[in-house]
Amino acid sequence: MKQIILIALLLGISQVVKGQGQLTMYDNISTVFDEIETATRKNINLWNKDLYGAILLVDPQTRQLFANELDTAGILKPDESIYTGILPENINIANTAIEWNGKSWAMIMLPLPENKYEREYMKLSPNMHIPKKSENSSSH
Repeated sequence: MKQIILIALLLGISQVVKGQGQLTMYDNISTVFDEIETATRKNINLWNKDLYGAILLVDPQTRQLFANELDTAGILKPDESIYTGILPENINIANTAIEWNGKSWAMIMLPLPENKYEREYMKLSPNMHIPKKSENSSSH
């Protein structure tokens, strides 16, 4: 039910990843992070927690990754307002939550879906599965 509500609340987020004119999906990565942050912060009361955290956007063809935060191992490098790097071969690429380089990350495969509703869901669903430091992790 929360997923349906989430999708309905996110309908107003504009399309940014599909190329517009000469832009590629990589030209709008920081905008994707901004939209995810806005959507999660706007709906904190819906989930009773802040879902925004460390995010990896990964191109499965090249393993090129884009992150909104630095990793603790120093693999990611600053690139304007984001961080970039190459995902190591030993890490499987999927739309999921992962532990990598000392952090819990939401991994989202690129390109994002063309369908607006699928795209908005894809941007947020991995974040729902990442425990935040303030949550009690002893209840596993």
